[in-house]
Amino acid sequence: MQMEALFDSGYPSTPTDVTLIDTIHRCHLPMEPFREMLLGQQMDLEINRYQTWEDLRLYCYSVAGAVWLVSAPILVSVPDKDVTEALVELGIAMQLTNILQDIGADARRGRIYLPLEDLKRFSYTEQDLFKSVIDINGDMSGKLQPTPCFRFVLCILVAKCFSHSFFFKLNIPTVGNNEKNHYNQ
Repeated sequence: MQMEALFDSGYPSTPTDVTLIDTIHRCHLPMEPFREMLLGQQMDLEINRYQTWEDLRLYCYSVAGAVWLVSAPILVSVPDKDVTEALVELGIAMQLTNILQDIGADARRGRIYLPLEDLKRFSYTEQDLFKSVIDINGDMSGKLQPTPCFRFVLCILVAKCFSHSFFFKLNIPTVGNNEKNHYNQ
């Protein structure tokens, strides 16, 4: 695989590899988050349903949380504090927000990112979701019309999104004066 060769050899095979190799070396980036991001991209291509919250969380971690694992050493410098876990939680919260925003568009593409176990818990079927985004003319341009059962499913996902973003807020110090917090070093 090209990524392993890039990490192993340190020799670029494309012009963009030059910058990536430099960043990897200067920021001491590990290869694992890059693998996890590729796993997330593969999941996006191959999976269109997630049975459980754990399955969906793994997807969110792979497509968004791992991005922060790569970005953290480059973007964040908080003395005496490891903010990696908080940044991963932020990535998961951001992906959940994206999922909530795109429920209708995803359903029109035959994709459901809501955990099927949560839909089942509230007696809401995949067909209910698909019907709710198709208008009376059947042209799939209709807006999402959530039923009371579906609102419960949405509340669960919103609560999970909030808990991840709240964890992030608890674990990232407030930045006041850049010099005082050593952000310019």
